Amino acid sequence: MLQIPLHEFKYQKRVAFAHALSKAWNLLLSWQLEHTTAHFLPPVPLSAQKLAQRGFNQNWEIAKRIQCGRQIQKSPYLIYFSAIIIRDTKRAALLATDN
Repeated sequence: MLQIPLHEFKYQKRVAFAHALSKAWNLLLSWQLEHTTAHFLPPVPLSAQKLAQRGFNQNWEIAKRIQCGRQIQKSPYLIYFSAIIIRDTKRAALLATDN
């Protein structure tokens, strides 16, 4: 049932299929995200090369349309910012042990 929309979305760059895929998710599974204790819905990032080739992040195109509880934050930059925070925290910890 979803094989054709997935193929069109992934290989033919048909971003409009993200609407259909996220609508299917919302109809079948969104209730599970309403009662979760999760705080984030991070789309898995693409490599810079893949993003440049495709021109869009497939995961984000679906994730931004998924219905979920208000406590869940969605952003295409969540993983990027998390990596910066972890890196800076590690750097601060190393500096603290050097002193």
